[in-house]
Amino acid sequence: MTLKRSIHGGAIVAALVATAGLATYANPNNSSDVSAVDGAEPQQKVAWRQDAHAAMDHARKSGKLVFFDVGASWCPMCKKMQETTYTDPTICNELNKNFICVELDKDDNADGTNLSQALFIMALPTVVIVDPQTDKYIMKVGYLSAVKFEAMLTKVQQHGLRNGTSGFRLTPKIYGNR
Repeated sequence: MTLKRSIHGGAIVAALVATAGLATYANPNNSSDVSAVDGAEPQQKVAWRQDAHAAMDHARKSGKLVFFDVGASWCPMCKKMQETTYTDPTICNELNKNFICVELDKDDNADGTNLSQALFIMALPTVVIVDPQTDKYIMKVGYLSAVKFEAMLTKVQQHGLRNGTSGFRLTPKIYGNR
């Protein structure tokens, strides 16, 4: 089920500005742009980041979309998605090649908690795809198999987020000179 929701830009600003101090990356070499190219083997792991601010900055500069995976350590469907969907070579390759990926824990990560509150995320897992150039986003709630996940990514890549909800805004006044 796809949920589209309008939120006030200030809620997102507050959610992400409140956590500006986090700068830990799952990939210590900060090589999330390194992806499989024609003829190369697809990556077997998603290059997750943990800092939403840095991811949004990087996405603005690179022209990529931001992919947020919001889960929790206690969530069985989140674990299933980590073990199945996010280990599929095609999914890993597509995410690493076309998105800046951020993994957030709703309970154990300030960005995850604040984003969950700002977007009223009530069920897990939830994925949020954001276009930092247009401030549009879409949310998808619940477990997605690799097949369904790939279909979602294909649709986003073919059509963009033109049908997404506006309102995921990080204003330059507050955010840009961090």
